[in-house]
Amino acid sequence: MHLKKLEIRNFRAITELTIDLAAGANLLVGPNAVGKTTVLEAIRMAKSLFTIS
Repeated sequence: MHLKKLEIRNFRAITELTIDLAAGANLLVGPNAVGKTTVLEAIRMAKSLFTIS
């Protein structure tokens, strides 16, 4: 799965967030408690919805 754009709304502490992702590696950098792990959890949750059993 390749993500080009990430939109998160009303997930945990994130009210609204849009991130355009570049090809290759992307880094999430910031101080503690700003939502980096929440972004990763949102991606993981969305990915689990598209996993074929």
